[in-house]
Amino acid sequence: MCRMMATVGTAPGWDVFQQFRDLAADGAVLPGDSPGHGDGWGLAGLAHGSLVFLEKSEKSAIEDAQGYNTAVRGLIERSLTATLAHLRKASVGTVTRENAHPFAQGNIAFCHNGGVRQSQELDVFGLEPTGQTDSERFFLNILGRVKSGEAPTIKDAIIRSVTWIHENLNYTCLNFFLTDGKRLYAYRDYRAVLRPGEESEPKNFKIYPTYYTLYHSASAGAFSSEPLPRLARDWRLMANGELVEAQPDGHTTITYLKGHPAA
Repeated sequence: MCRMMATVGTAPGWDVFQQFRDLAADGAVLPGDSPGHGDGWGLAGLAHGSLVFLEKSEKSAIEDAQGYNTAVRGLIERSLTATLAHLRKASVGTVTRENAHPFAQGNIAFCHNGGVRQSQELDVFGLEPTGQTDSERFFLNILGRVKSGEAPTIKDAIIRSVTWIHENLNYTCLNFFLTDGKRLYAYRDYRAVLRPGEESEPKNFKIYPTYYTLYHSASAGAFSSEPLPRLARDWRLMANGELVEAQPDGHTTITYLKGHPAA
């Protein structure tokens, strides 16, 4: 499982990235898991449709403070319209740089928190994974739908991919960020019901809602697994199944893929 942060508009400052790095040591974990998110870190920066910065490591952001801080300096000195930051807690795939998030294809970057069971059943539409994670296959399943012409837009591909997973696979959580620098998609989705034929609840099933969180700050144009006070104060917990499309000018559109929470 992982911790992640994203912004659209302007990049966060140095102090925000330091507060985020602290989650590598003390970020929330599921009961029974070892502390921390120390199986890799990654940063991505995009500007008006172009991926202009990507640095990641298989090391802990705490133990690799020099590498992480050097990357942060390289990121924040650029003029950016979107940023992604990720701290990995490995579940599927070995602890390698290739399996660290964010993943990128062309000018699109993606990071994920959660687990997708039977992820080899996710069609990657001829795209080539660089690592062995379920997260990267989830990304390629979305992107491949557009590249193959199966879906006309990224948003439509997201909806089709998520719907297919709901109908065909077990998962813990599908929380993700995806951006090309022109738009940033943030999605929160934890599994709340058992699939047909499941006789018992998965481990920690009842606390999925309180662990697999994703927060949105409209004022900062920011999203985070956990509220970061140095980044914003108006954090709002996103609903299960909520997809936010955010643009650098502050415009946002919300779509509910599991029905409106007030319904």
